[in-house]
Order: sequence, then C-alpha cells, then structure tokens
Amino acid sequence: MVVPGLQVKFALWALSQDDDFYDKPGLWKTVMGGEIGLSPEQMEELKKFREPVMQIRGCLSNLQVRMKKLREQVRTHLQSRHQHVEELQELMTPEQIARFSIWVDKNPLCMQMLNTVWRT
Repeated sequence: MVVPGLQVKFALWALSQDDDFYDKPGLWKTVMGGEIGLSPEQMEELKKFREPVMQIRGCLSNLQVRMKKLREQVRTHLQSRHQHVEELQELMTPEQIARFSIWVDKNPLCMQMLNTVWRT
C-alpha cells in the first residue's frame, strides 16, 4: 500500500485545512511557529502549497483505490491459476508429476526460451 510517512501525513493534513485554521491560535501556529520556529513570512509561503497539496491528496487517494483493485485482481488471478494447476495435476499420477519436474530441471534452455516467449 502507498502510505506516506508521518511528516508527509501531517503536512498534507495541515495544508488541506480551511483558511481560519491558519489564522487562529492553535495547532498550526503552535507547531509551525513555536516548535519549528518558522517566521510568519515562512508560514505564509507554506500556505501557497495548499492547492498542489490538495491535488497530491487526490492523486494519492486515487492510487490507493487503484492499488486495492489491483491487489484483488492479482489475488483472483492467483486463485484461478492455482485451481487450474491442481486440476492439471489431478490428470497425472504422482510419478508423472515427478517425471515432469525432473524434465523441467534437466532442460534449462527450454525453460529460458519459454521465459523469453512468456514476456512478450
């Protein structure tokens, strides 16, 4: 999952607040002015990043949704592939499965060719 670090989370959260958040005494002035020591001018400059931050938050949210869907699709694909492999193995005897595994181990050039074809 794409999860930003704590500093980034705080910055994204702080820079996505309403206008009065920055003007009233409170967390913004306490942390940025008091704890970090930013000047009023620096704090004003930071506020210019609000619009880009909102775009970044939207993009990050979109990416998280897409990654969640992708993980589900990968999980579904792997379950399906596992089921098909099991069905194929049920057609063979344990001895035939062992022979096939040995054949694969003894034919690395065939497997390299297969890997090359598989990538295209």
